[in-house]
Amino acid sequence: MDKQQVIEQLRAEIEATRARIDAAPEAAESLDRRGDDTAEFTAAEEVRYLEELRDDLEITEATLDVREIEAAADVEARESAGDGLAVVVGHTRSSPGAQGKAPPLPRNPDTARYEYTWNSKLAEMIKERADASGIRCSVFFRDSGGITGAYARVRQWRPEATVELHFNAFNERARGTETLFALPRSRAWAQALQDEFVALYERRGSLDRGLKDRSGGGRGHLSLTQIAPSALIEPFFGDEASDAELGERTKERLAESIIVAFGKIRAMPLG
Repeated sequence: MDKQQVIEQLRAEIEATRARIDAAPEAAESLDRRGDDTAEFTAAEEVRYLEELRDDLEITEATLDVREIEAAADVEARESAGDGLAVVVGHTRSSPGAQGKAPPLPRNPDTARYEYTWNSKLAEMIKERADASGIRCSVFFRDSGGITGAYARVRQWRPEATVELHFNAFNERARGTETLFALPRSRAWAQALQDEFVALYERRGSLDRGLKDRSGGGRGHLSLTQIAPSALIEPFFGDEASDAELGERTKERLAESIIVAFGKIRAMPLG
């Protein structure tokens, strides 16, 4: 795949996302009612994903090095089994994702309340715990080459599993934990992560928002179809005060729970 093909793929994803938004105008228009209806949340997700894809297109056009894609393809042609945990930080420095409530999320620096900065620190915590446990681990960012470039580097590194870090936001009232996946080999990994998060946060009932299958498209689809097993985590809602407090207070335990989930799936046949 050359750079123009990657750009065309991104543009196609943007058009598909815009088409889904246009197909549900009533849901999109209802966002200002601040409800927690599933249709409204889905519409909000699509709008966020469209913004994310537009940012990714700009970064990809400016910074993608096609040699990374070629190197990844070469590794894949020569190697099969991988080892270790790849951690991808969601969003970019220039477009840092959802804004959490501060406090309880940090006020300083100004970017600390955003997904990108909060999860950059979480990625450091995960790697520290992986290193202490003798687990091969590396952190990847989307600032250079966008989603495609980041995951090309992941594939070159050949992990056993990949996790992309996010947190949710909607209407300052929604709460809960969900984990996204797209490829069949990723379901068990996503479930292992979701189980750990639900236990960590003591989620009950609707607060356990479960797994979200993005095989047919939607937010996270482009990331989640790059490699398997991979999952995209949304452990809490950063714009809701009690969820943000929970996420901030248990941040170190969240890092540990990802390592625990990885340990559980290492010997599991993933298909």
